[in-house]
Amino acid sequence: MASLLTFFSFFQVAQMFLNIPPNTAQHNEYAKCSATCTRRPAFGRTCINLVSANIHMHLTGSSGSIYIRKSNGVVQHIVEETNFQYNKPEEHMWNPGSEPKICPGDEVIVRCGFNSIGSKTPSHYGEGTQDEMCVGYLTYYPKRNFPFCAQGGNIDYCETNGEVIGGALPRCDFYNFLMGMTLWNIVNDASSSRSACLSNGCSSECLRKMLCTYYRQHPCLGYADLRHAVSEYLKEYYDPTDSTAPIYRMFGQKLDACHKAAMASTSPIRCNSMGGWNMPFGG
Repeated sequence: MASLLTFFSFFQVAQMFLNIPPNTAQHNEYAKCSATCTRRPAFGRTCINLVSANIHMHLTGSSGSIYIRKSNGVVQHIVEETNFQYNKPEEHMWNPGSEPKICPGDEVIVRCGFNSIGSKTPSHYGEGTQDEMCVGYLTYYPKRNFPFCAQGGNIDYCETNGEVIGGALPRCDFYNFLMGMTLWNIVNDASSSRSACLSNGCSSECLRKMLCTYYRQHPCLGYADLRHAVSEYLKEYYDPTDSTAPIYRMFGQKLDACHKAAMASTSPIRCNSMGGWNMPFGG
């Protein structure tokens, strides 16, 4: 008998940028698998059928829902939880013949409700229980090579056939950019004693450093929308167990200031022998 895994599979719908304010009774965050992602060839040309679904949050999770926005605009609510409990996750299942379908061009939206009453600091995305998550786990058939579908802010992140597709952001694997060493290396350099970016605001020397060095070290920083999303995330980053959190927040403020300066500039910035860009850079 063939394994059930031959016929069934699952994928995650997640939000990578979470900013949950402290001491707040109700705060919603949204994860979305966009129509851009479900139109990827790896999703297939036909619909998939959902077998089960559940919502994953951590200790401040209090409610949640999952719904499908069809390509014609019709919204189908498939999961509603008003009393989410981290230690008692609820599995929602459908019988054969009644399964919700996700078709190419549809969107899957996960709403995560958080109750942070009693907390003194913001919560962000992370794997520890002191952090938070907003993820929908969906089991479906027939099997496709479509394991991960997420967003960072409003920026798409789809993984298909082992290849990371950053929506409209070619070569930008922003999950590994955020969670790997590249971002830390940039932040660490920007905060060093020799950095051109230690002064307040965004000096011309700091802007040149951003454009000619940091933006070129990783393709993700070549996109204005993602630079803005990353700066907003880092400006609010707080982790009492992470001694580097203040450095990340400082870089987020600097990235925001230089992003605004770059978008407002009308003059090209020369990068030594590498030539120059006409502003605004990215888009």
